[in-house]
Order: sequence, then structure tokens, then C-alpha cells
Amino acid sequence: MSHVDHIWLPNTYIVKHGSLKDPLVDMSLRVYRNGTIVHILRRGISINCQGNLKIFPFDNPKCPFAIESVALEDNEMKLEWAEEQPLGTATSLQSFNAYLIYRDIGECGDLFTWRGKFSCLHILLVFTRDKNYYFSSVFVPGIILVTSAFISFWLDKNVVPARVMIGVTTMLSFCTTTNNFRSSLPVVSNLTALNLWDGVCMFFIYSSLLEFVIVNYLYRKPASPESDSFLCSKCKKVNDESQEKEEEAAADKSRFAWIRPYNCNARKLSSKELSFKIENIAKIVFPTLFSIFVFFYFITFAAVLPHNQDNWIIQPNSNAQDARNVI
Repeated sequence: MSHVDHIWLPNTYIVKHGSLKDPLVDMSLRVYRNGTIVHILRRGISINCQGNLKIFPFDNPKCPFAIESVALEDNEMKLEWAEEQPLGTATSLQSFNAYLIYRDIGECGDLFTWRGKFSCLHILLVFTRDKNYYFSSVFVPGIILVTSAFISFWLDKNVVPARVMIGVTTMLSFCTTTNNFRSSLPVVSNLTALNLWDGVCMFFIYSSLLEFVIVNYLYRKPASPESDSFLCSKCKKVNDESQEKEEEAAADKSRFAWIRPYNCNARKLSSKELSFKIENIAKIVFPTLFSIFVFFYFITFAAVLPHNQDNWIIQPNSNAQDARNVI
């Protein structure tokens, strides 16, 4: 391979956000009788991929980079993709926590370069994250802890230590799990999907504990004398028994008797009865609302938003366009 230095090779460089490793020793050079030269050189490159943090961890990281001429313009040197298998992947390639699901190649065009009329080829690699890791470390523990907090609704109100322990333990466990997972993430504020999940789960856990505090207070509140009084705010008191009987008889004959005023005896609920009513409502409302949230959460962030067109194309660089306009 000593004669490689005497052969002209295109002066190109790789446009990327990352680091480029030194050329490896492995290379190949073929010279044909018609003057065609095939030169193969292996290079290692580390690329900083672009992820959509708003739907993390359901986003698909994009890894774009380009190959561009350094000094020769497109009228002097033209870079083109091969017609047969321009971009191939190794069959023994193994990925951890990310899998290649889409690839796109083509010419850079005016949107992706600012240097002028230089031949340029772009490559876009789109990966998907391993969702099993995030389900096993974030979503499944969150669902288990929230539903564990709902178990206290079916415990007796007199079992105060058990219900308090369930509420406090689930809250501390959720905070610990969340902090351990976020310790490996960058400190950013636009993790919309993850922040929404943590906030709603914490809200349900804290609300279940707050519900028990209210119910326990009403259950142990001493009954007041007014609680046994009868309220007749929606009906009139009729002192004349004969007049009352006549009105009821006339109402019975009417076809609209079912909407007639009724002399009701509406009794005010005692604090103990109110506590039982709140507890029965919480048994239905809390699990139902959380189930609805989980359903729409995964439909929105796991099924709808990842398929937006912006996640599968290279976004034009606004800084490059401004620099090209200045030039």
C-alpha cells in the first residue's frame, strides 16, 4: 500500500456533532484498467444524537451527519451515493438500549450547509429506545405504588396506624424511585412526559393520604345536637290537616302527580355518615381517574406523538441559514 500516497484522493470531511476517531489500519484500494479507483477506509465516529425531551422516553433519537467537500466546489468534484446498497449495516451489529429503525440518505441541499456550492451528502439514522427498561424502572413501579395507596380505602377507619403507614410509605417509596432514576438524566426542565407522570402519580398518592385525614376527622368528630334536626327547606309546612289532605287528593288525580310538592323530612347527614359517604365515593373516583389518566397518557405520548413527521426528518439549521444569508 505504499503507492497510496501517489494517488489523488478526494479531500472530504465529516460534518457532525461529536468526535471523530483516527483512521483504522484496515483499508482497501483497487485500481481497474479503465481508470476507476475504489478506496475503502474505515473510520470511527461518535455522534451526539438529537432526542425529543418533551416525549422522553418515548422519543426516537435522530443521529444526522454529512460528508462534504473541503476545498473543491461541486463543479470540480461531485459526491454521489452508490446505486447498489449505498448504506449497509453489519449483520452482527448489537445495540443496547437503542435499535436502528429508520435510515435516510441524500444530498444536503441548501438547507443543511452554509459554505456555498460544495458537494455534500447527508445521512440520517433514527433509533428507538428500549422501552422495557423504562417500563420496569419508572411506569410499572409508579402504577404499583399508586394502586397500593388506594388499598387504604378498603381498610377500616379505626386502623389508623396501618392506613397512615401505607400512605407515608408509598409516598417515600415513589420519591426514592423517582430520584434514583432521575440521577442518571441530565438536569433539564423540558421533560414534559416524565414530569407529568411523576406529578400525577404524586398527586394521587398524596390525595389518598389527605382523604384519610379528612375521613378520620369526620368519623371521630363528636355529633352536634343540630345533626338530628329535620330540614324541610324544599317543602311547606301545612298546619291545616284538612287542607293538606285535599291537596294530596287533588295531586293524586293529576297526571303530573309525580312532580307535586312533597312534605319531605330531609335529615342532615351526621359527620360519621358523611365520612362513610366520602369513603365510598373515593373507592370509585380515585381508581377510575387514575385508570383514565394512564390510558390517555400512553395513547398520547407512546402512540401519537412519536409518529409526528418532525421525528423522522432532519430539521433545517436556522444558524446555518442566517450565516449563509450574511455571506
